[in-house]
Amino acid sequence: MTESYSPKQFQIPWPYTGAIFGPEEEQVVTQLIRDAATKRRPLDRRSPEIVEFENQFAAYIGASYGVSLSSGGTALEVATRILRIGPGDEVLISALTFKATVLPIVLAGAKPVPIDIDYETLNLDLDSLQSRITPKTKAIYVVDYAGLPLDPAPLLQVSKRHGIAIVEDAAHALGAAYGNVKCGAWADLSCFSFQSQKNISTLGEGGMLTTNSKEYADRARAVRNYDHDVQPGGNYRLSAVQCAVGIEQLKRLHTVNAQRRAIGRKMSAELRKIAGFVTPYEPQGITHCYHMYPCRLDGSVFGAVRDIVRKRLWDEYAVETSFQYEPWYEFPVIRSAMGDFQPCPVMDRVARELFGLPIFPGYSDDEVGYVIWSVKEVLASL
Repeated sequence: MTESYSPKQFQIPWPYTGAIFGPEEEQVVTQLIRDAATKRRPLDRRSPEIVEFENQFAAYIGASYGVSLSSGGTALEVATRILRIGPGDEVLISALTFKATVLPIVLAGAKPVPIDIDYETLNLDLDSLQSRITPKTKAIYVVDYAGLPLDPAPLLQVSKRHGIAIVEDAAHALGAAYGNVKCGAWADLSCFSFQSQKNISTLGEGGMLTTNSKEYADRARAVRNYDHDVQPGGNYRLSAVQCAVGIEQLKRLHTVNAQRRAIGRKMSAELRKIAGFVTPYEPQGITHCYHMYPCRLDGSVFGAVRDIVRKRLWDEYAVETSFQYEPWYEFPVIRSAMGDFQPCPVMDRVARELFGLPIFPGYSDDEVGYVIWSVKEVLASL
């Protein structure tokens, strides 16, 4: 890795494609199109690739069932419908997540309740969670933010003690594990996304719901295919072509995640030397999959400079960053469904300090080194 660089030596835009594609994906797509044209074989819900992808995915996760769906957001909506969440119910949700986790609760007519986060992990804070449980609490929606898995043991204890279902938004966490337990294997329902920026992608969009409950799996399959017996369904299906690509992508996942971890650790080894620069948390015994590289500029050290730093990184060094995410409880359509709620002071602080550096498994050593160098240059000149 080069010791020094020059401004704009590299262009590092935000990696809107997070997966790696190769000739294997091209080959299976081409073959399916040819078969559809010459053999008139179906590419819809009757296709064997769909069941194969679901079975392989569930086996990889360590869950009993996998149900493919049109997106991660759809998986969250289907989970909400399976649990029959509705008016009068409260659902506890991590304060740091994308709005897709919350909107199905609002659409169901229930009340979303934010759970404050832990400053170090950026995942939900257990004390905050327990303080916000009421007799109206129907479910807890947890998030493995940026690919850092939650400890399932205390959450399962809370679930058992109060009779509350747990939905895991594992959109960031495919391949992440707490000890030997992979994300997606322990909650009542877990939701994954295969959108373009995720560690694997089924051609831009797609999702999967995993569960150990046959009843829940059967309900999910019914809802995704125009269910009319229990509750109205729709077309939430994934195509044969997408599932065939998913099978090939799953074969790449171990390598992709290993490359992401190597890059994330390399950045942290250098950037944590900067006083007040907070790098992603990765303790021993946890498998982080580094879907994102979230970092923070401690306000007590730097002051309110996050937006200035982000702008300078792009304007002067061509390094594009992100901010994921704004507090969802501030969005008007969600706020109107909430009523009064307890504040989330840690989330409010994180929202002022947090930003994401670009991370992609295909970056060269020099591209990673350039990102590190650019951050150091900007912070040194504040």
